[in-house]
Amino acid sequence: MLKRLLSFVLATAMIMSTGITAFATEITEQHSDGFYVTSEEVPQKAIEHVQNSIGGMVDDLANLNSVKVGAPFKLSRAYYDLYYFVIYSNDRIIGTYRVYETDAGYTGIFSENAGIIEGLQKIAALTSPDNPAKIIAGEHDDIYAIIDSNVYTVLEDATGNSTSEKNLLLQPQTYAVQSLVDILKGISFNLPQASVMTSPSYKFLQIGWDETQGDLPWCMAYVTASIMRYKTGKSLSTISARKVMEWAYPNLTKAELEATALSTSKADEYANTYNIDPTYTASRRTYAQVASDIKADSPLAFICDNVNTGAKKSHAFVCRGYNDNSGNPFYSIWNPWYSEFERIFTSDNTYVNSAGTAKYLWSATMYGWN
Repeated sequence: MLKRLLSFVLATAMIMSTGITAFATEITEQHSDGFYVTSEEVPQKAIEHVQNSIGGMVDDLANLNSVKVGAPFKLSRAYYDLYYFVIYSNDRIIGTYRVYETDAGYTGIFSENAGIIEGLQKIAALTSPDNPAKIIAGEHDDIYAIIDSNVYTVLEDATGNSTSEKNLLLQPQTYAVQSLVDILKGISFNLPQASVMTSPSYKFLQIGWDETQGDLPWCMAYVTASIMRYKTGKSLSTISARKVMEWAYPNLTKAELEATALSTSKADEYANTYNIDPTYTASRRTYAQVASDIKADSPLAFICDNVNTGAKKSHAFVCRGYNDNSGNPFYSIWNPWYSEFERIFTSDNTYVNSAGTAKYLWSATMYGWN
């Protein structure tokens, strides 16, 4: 009892100093057999989109007989309406599928982001029907859970920013009905066609995520370095985002360099030093063109505009694979913010981040890294 009391005192001190409740390492038992959250209603069409698409999206990652799609919840306070489906295999979370609406209907992004997987696993152990979690978007690319007036971090913002506990605990006036959802009850989903499962057309290049972006505006540098390491076989000690930036802008001070973004022309010039000559186009590539590039062992840089701010060439991703998925194809991409891959449908060219606070539109491409 004394040990538990001391642990409580120490945890309380940490809360007062940081503003956000840290997960205690001694928390190991689950309060109940469910994973309980409160949520506004999730549109039926969003659920149907997942039921019809998730099987083909993950059938190369797990045996579909072992897969469970969690009952969905709406991420509270996100700028863009975002609906989360937790994906399990053999009762272990293997990813999340976040769904949002576009002009053409609902679409989604499957993410293997280890940060949010770990965060969801930890809060699941703290929930019960009497103490469900309310999962809330922060002010950045951060996500939190409120359980019995305690705030827990589900996903940390990659740049190191965080949202204050005071702001998270504010209860904005809303007339939306909140319902209790047990994620572990799950929803049914449709299996992909047998022909897809036996002879799929896909390829994923084995590009790693040796480094992530953090708070520097160097997304194009991270993308360039990742592709160049893959194409040359060089290590991180030889080709890194910082080394690319230092090569591209040798006369800048450290502070100036860390406030500068890599231009596509400088990315091309850096690749030329290894006799690699990518092509830049101020447009998207077709699915057939992307698949042809991947088949030729050539990743692509997807360059995106920020829909919120209108800023051009605001972010970049590595496209490292494709899957035909019985005529509903998707790409496998790496966002330099995260240390895992994500999958996006080719029928939509937008990308909404994990917290639903930003949307990007794929508008330009660098391809042919040969």
